[in-house]
Amino acid sequence: MTSRSAPQAPRRAEPTPPLIPAPTPPPDGAASRATHRSSPHQSPPHLQGLRGRHVLVVGPDDAPAGGGTSTPVTPYTTAVAEHLAPTAASVTVLTTLPRRPDGRVPAAYRRGLRTSEPGWMSPEQPRVVRLRRYSPRRAAGPGSVRQALGELTFLANAVSAGRRVPADVVIGVSPAGSAAAAAWLARRAGAPLITVVPLTAARTTAAADGDGADAAPGRLRGARRRLRRLAARVCPALERYALRHSAQVAAGSDTFRDTLLGAGVEAGRLHLLPAWSPVEPTTLSRVSARRELGWEPGAFLAVHAGPLGHLQDGVSIVEAARRLAGTHDGRWVEVVLVGEGPRRAALEQLAFGVPGVRFVDQADDDALPLVLAAADVLLVAETWPGGAATASGQLAGYLAAGRPVVAATWPGSPTGGELRRAGSGIVVPPGDPAALARALRELCAAGGRRAAMGRAAVRYARAHLGRDASLRRLETIVDAALAESRSR
Repeated sequence: MTSRSAPQAPRRAEPTPPLIPAPTPPPDGAASRATHRSSPHQSPPHLQGLRGRHVLVVGPDDAPAGGGTSTPVTPYTTAVAEHLAPTAASVTVLTTLPRRPDGRVPAAYRRGLRTSEPGWMSPEQPRVVRLRRYSPRRAAGPGSVRQALGELTFLANAVSAGRRVPADVVIGVSPAGSAAAAAWLARRAGAPLITVVPLTAARTTAAADGDGADAAPGRLRGARRRLRRLAARVCPALERYALRHSAQVAAGSDTFRDTLLGAGVEAGRLHLLPAWSPVEPTTLSRVSARRELGWEPGAFLAVHAGPLGHLQDGVSIVEAARRLAGTHDGRWVEVVLVGEGPRRAALEQLAFGVPGVRFVDQADDDALPLVLAAADVLLVAETWPGGAATASGQLAGYLAAGRPVVAATWPGSPTGGELRRAGSGIVVPPGDPAALARALRELCAAGGRRAAMGRAAVRYARAHLGRDASLRRLETIVDAALAESRSR
């Protein structure tokens, strides 16, 4: 893992990340995704009704997502399928193509509409089918035309690919295209549908983020505005369709409850399935972790570890660092952004000449625990109220690492609600670099408070954000869906 300071590198030469291995069987004929799991699988004791049944899972970004990357729904798609596979007769996953950190699809997946991965087929492993969809070159924000096209093309490919897949239970993992495809396939097969909602499109309004200004003539400009308004309605409409046809619904956060109830989900069918961290925290101390990474031992480090895309407000983080000017009360303050994404290059340009800002290449599952342990404070900055950090497991990893969190987000967002319940962070208004800088100054001067917040974070993560606890909830949800199906 390498790093560079913003004043020395206004533009970054993109490295060539390693390709995901081609989808061919390994020498022993039984490849596994063990590196993407936090614990080995055993047959769950509470899924007796699933024995002999076929499960179809439809969801984006099954692991490996590509070059070690993880999107907001990767843990759900992967863990749900792998947890049920030892018990079910078969588990088939319809998911998206993997991508490297630079956004490119590995060569093995560039031909055809779908690619099956036979190397992962075994009696206790899911069969994974990768589906092509429209993927814009520029970032597609919530409610944009490009996002709608991506969801609709995945929906069409998943419906086509899933028609001949046996299914006694169908699990759809939001966002909207995969959830709606799962709903259609469940109705076609006469199978109960479980919809998992790690983040909800119902919160996305007609922002059409990322489509840019329109300088076209008046009539054409009006047509484009109408198209953007229509696109902004597509994802919520697809999600509502899936929710209406769901036997059970699992929400990634308590803050989605009112939205999902308002979309027509009955309270008795709504369950909580919280996100978990895909990595285990290290036992190394802050000093030891910095020594392993080669980081400055005496600096106050505020670290953002996660994607740098349209859901993350990297601009506010850089502008907060500008206000800190590299020092506070004689102590060097450094803001470290660890990760890749479509907005990283622009952020590096923005940070050029700003003291105390450093960009570090994306950490893999081995290095990420060290990165989190090396921080004094961990950062979250969100651009919309849907709560991508909580949904992706990013916040769960932060809390498990035992570090205080400063979050620039809405008070009612999943991230804000989780931090209030944990008592382990400070929430500041989104898009307010001055407030973010003030919170960092406050924690920089309060070592005792930081330590207390860290202890509270660990307690909360152990009690509420464990992977095993969430998957036990999943077993209950699957049992409820099967019981309702048998009673019909």
